[in-house]
Amino acid sequence: MLGFDKTFSKTPYASQLFGTTPDETYEKAKSSLKTGYRAVKFGWGKFGIDLTEDQKHIEAAREGLGKDCKLMVDVGSVWKDDLNEASSRLDMLEKADVQWLEEPFYTDSFSAYKGLSQSTKVPLAGGEGCHNPLMAKNMIDFCGLGFIQIDSGIIGGIGSAKEVADYAVSRDVQFVNHTFTSHLAFVSSILPYCGYEDFIFCEYPVQLKPLAWDITIEHIQLNDEGKIDIPEKTGLGIEVDVEGIKPYLSMVKIELDGKDFYQTPSL
Repeated sequence: MLGFDKTFSKTPYASQLFGTTPDETYEKAKSSLKTGYRAVKFGWGKFGIDLTEDQKHIEAAREGLGKDCKLMVDVGSVWKDDLNEASSRLDMLEKADVQWLEEPFYTDSFSAYKGLSQSTKVPLAGGEGCHNPLMAKNMIDFCGLGFIQIDSGIIGGIGSAKEVADYAVSRDVQFVNHTFTSHLAFVSSILPYCGYEDFIFCEYPVQLKPLAWDITIEHIQLNDEGKIDIPEKTGLGIEVDVEGIKPYLSMVKIELDGKDFYQTPSL
């Protein structure tokens, strides 16, 4: 239905938060490598606030991953639109051979994105905040991105995400999913580009809340090559686990002036 003749496996990057200390970041990196990941992304936490501490975390991450594992860094727009703050980290990111720097600025900070992209060898990534295809296309055209990251649940669905993936092909920009919740959301986010062989990475959340794991029967796991395969069933390819989510169900009733407006449905 999306127009692909076949699907292609993707290389998942273990998406997780920086440790509270550089030592914890190092241990997380070692653990991810041991699990079989060939790419790891660290983000958020206290990164982006103190230059010295940032350096320690980046060095710890690279040391824990070794030289061959891909390292991505996500700063969650911590610098807003401050080009100088972002630029002060470029040297450490380049020395650590970072695959990309994600969301250095707000989604609509086009000038800051473009200026940073012109002063570094580290590709920039962004786009999870785009809530329609036009926003994403503008980021591709005016921000100097190497990677456009799209969340199907934010941009307007699988069809809208596929529209951006098609556009990214025409602009020689890598399309990557954005997912940090359940495997239901994960599958929804990888379907829009599953048929593009050259789009190789996918975000794989590794710090799921219990509900985010329990909401589905199936889970997408790493294969022997350290990649993930796209489900071949119809629809999203995985099923909601009704029994699994029952323990999380809270019975809610909304009533106004004696009239019932909502009641939690029975599972």
